[in-house]
Amino acid sequence: MQTNVPGGGTRKVISDSSVLADGTPQTILSRTAVKMETIYGWVNLNNMDYADRTTITVTVNNQDGEGDVNHAVEQYEDAQAESSVYLVKHTIKPGAVIKVVLQQTAGVNRTYPYVFMRCM
Repeated sequence: MQTNVPGGGTRKVISDSSVLADGTPQTILSRTAVKMETIYGWVNLNNMDYADRTTITVTVNNQDGEGDVNHAVEQYEDAQAESSVYLVKHTIKPGAVIKVVLQQTAGVNRTYPYVFMRCM
């Protein structure tokens, strides 16, 4: 689905799914920009409960020889009062690769719905 963004440009859903955590790092988004793009999205933490621990990591590789650079590492524990985590917008240049990785490291493995969009 593609919609217009106020002030110009378009917004398009690039990933809308869910992942069942299994204790390993799981890539829920990996995207190489064709042109300058702004990527943002949400991960729903509503299924978390007592004793759960989940980490969400956002990396960007600008293809400049530095490899993957962490832009955000967020850890969440137990049941969450806020059901969704908004991932801050990341503007990436052409050829750059953005990855979002989810890893549940404690508790009962949960399902995490997510959605990511791009603005151009």
